[in-house]
Amino acid sequence: MSPMFLGGLTARAMKLKSKCQNYDFYEAYPGAVAKQLELNQWNYKKDLESIPQCKKVLEDRIGLEITPINSWHQFDAVLAFYIGWKCVRGEAEAIGDEQEGVIYI
Repeated sequence: MSPMFLGGLTARAMKLKSKCQNYDFYEAYPGAVAKQLELNQWNYKKDLESIPQCKKVLEDRIGLEITPINSWHQFDAVLAFYIGWKCVRGEAEAIGDEQEGVIYI
């Protein structure tokens, strides 16, 4: 991604955080969770036909049935939710430096 695109995302995230000060925010890295779950063997992000198998792997891991997913963007959003859920439960892995920024997986 270009630095300008990432800068725009960062600015929007900071604005949202400033408006929602009573909530915790976590920067999530869905691709790292996909790697942990070994979703590449199921063609993660290669074709839409692979979504159901990747979804099943995730459902089996978290023990919940997930609503139908129609795109890889939706799948990554569910992975981000899963990371947030792990953060709240104290189970997420933090990568980075607290002073500079942390990404959770």
